[in-house]
Amino acid sequence: MKTLLAAFSLCLASSCFAQIRTPVPAAAPPVIDPAAGTKALESLRLSKPDGDYALRFTLLHTPGSNSKLAETGYDGELYGTWRGDGPRVLVRLHPAGGGPVLVSLLTQGGSQPSTWIWKSGTPGIAGTPVEWTHLLDPLAPSLQFSAFDLQSPFLFWADYEYEGKFLEGRHEHRFKMKPPAAFTAAHPTVDSVRIYVDDEAQSAFKWEVIGYPAGTTKNKIVLRSSEINLLKKVEGRYMVKQVDFRDLLTRDKTRLQATAAAMGLALPQATFEPERLGDTTQPVEPERLKGI
Repeated sequence: MKTLLAAFSLCLASSCFAQIRTPVPAAAPPVIDPAAGTKALESLRLSKPDGDYALRFTLLHTPGSNSKLAETGYDGELYGTWRGDGPRVLVRLHPAGGGPVLVSLLTQGGSQPSTWIWKSGTPGIAGTPVEWTHLLDPLAPSLQFSAFDLQSPFLFWADYEYEGKFLEGRHEHRFKMKPPAAFTAAHPTVDSVRIYVDDEAQSAFKWEVIGYPAGTTKNKIVLRSSEINLLKKVEGRYMVKQVDFRDLLTRDKTRLQATAAAMGLALPQATFEPERLGDTTQPVEPERLKGI
């Protein structure tokens, strides 16, 4: 897989990260090659995992320096497969240290994105569709981790501006993805999402939500950012080890830290049906997951 949760969830089981290159400072201007940019974006969109995968992780939320809130944490599990032209990913959150599932989120990436949610205490096990107006809502109180991060719909937005290939060590393509009208109507403060695509691996490793601080319509700034910090080799392929989700206005940060993973699985497809989202049955034997 090649990108950050759909960006990341496409990158979760990437076999394309042959190495993690250390950025080398440089001052070269970007190379504007639209054909190369189009090829990089299409390769990113078409990247596909070799089989299903599973991940155990922790989430630690650290409030900004001006906040009086304490750190909060959760344990989580993630399962991924491929449906249609995009990843389908299930995330479950538990209290830190163990306990029943608090919330389950199911996303379908690609050109026809969809999202469903189930919360503890909900009658039955069927998930509820998540409207675009709630796509950026935190998955749990205080977190900077949302359905928007997991689904990464911006990877497939049709309208975008190619900003060029930058040569500062990593050699990355940058794209400013422009949201469709329905998304803009639901989130008027969001102007665009800039994605960073590694030229060699053709994988997205970072994105930034660009827009306006609440109550303003000028002076666009980076509101939020998400970036893969660490990768770990699992069964011969690289998998995400650590991702930071940041609010640049409040300085809040949520860190996802992977603790165990398994790849090349054949998970029961009922695991990924919204009608069974509240079914918390484990779809993979615990011994299949290896510590990372």
